Amino acid sequence: MQFTIDQSVLALLATRGNGIVPNKPTSPILGCVVLTARVALLTQPGGLTVTAADPQVSYVGQHTADVTVPGTIAIAADDLLRTAKALPSGPVSVSVNEREKVTFKSGRNVFTLNGLAPPEYPGAPEAVDAKTMIVDANDLRCAIDYAMTCAGPDEDRQGFGGVKIEQIDNTMARFLGMDGLRLMWLDIPYTGEVGGSISSKVPGR
Repeated sequence: MQFTIDQSVLALLATRGNGIVPNKPTSPILGCVVLTARVALLTQPGGLTVTAADPQVSYVGQHTADVTVPGTIAIAADDLLRTAKALPSGPVSVSVNEREKVTFKSGRNVFTLNGLAPPEYPGAPEAVDAKTMIVDANDLRCAIDYAMTCAGPDEDRQGFGGVKIEQIDNTMARFLGMDGLRLMWLDIPYTGEVGGSISSKVPGR
C-alpha cells in the first residue's frame, strides 16, 4: 500500500476519525481507524477513505490522493492523529510494508507506526434503500446546535439524549431536542427525493 496526500487533508481526516472511536475500546482494533487506498478505475474514483466506528456512530471520510499501490490498513486513531499533526505542511508519502509497518514521509521527517490487518473491524453500516435529505451545511450545524441545548444527557431513556429528525413535508425538516423539562426545535429546508416520511433519533455525540 502506498499513496501521497496533503498533510492538511490527512490531519483533517485523522481528527474526524479520532473523534468517533471509543475512548476506552474493549479491543485494540476498536481503537483504530481504517485507511483504504484505491487506484482510479472506470467505475470508481481513486483516493483515500478513512473509516471510524463505535456502537452508535460511524464516519467515512474520502479525499483524492495519488495512489500507486492500493491496500487497507488499520492504525490506532490517536497515533495517526499525533503523527498527522506533527508532519510539516505539504505532500506526505504513506507506505505499508509486509510487516504492517506504516511509514509517513514528508521532507526529512519520517514517522513509523504499527498497523493492524482490519478484518475484524466493524466498519460503517451500508445504507440499503436509504432515504437522503440534502441540507445546507450551515443550516445543519445551526439546527443541531440549537436542538442540543435541550437534549437530555440520558441516552437510555426513550426520546432523550440526542436529536430527533423529522420530515415535516417535502421541503422542510425538523431537528428537535428535549430533556423532560424543555423542548426546542428548528426547522430547516432540504432537497432530495426521500419518499414517504422520515423520523429518526441521532445520538448526541
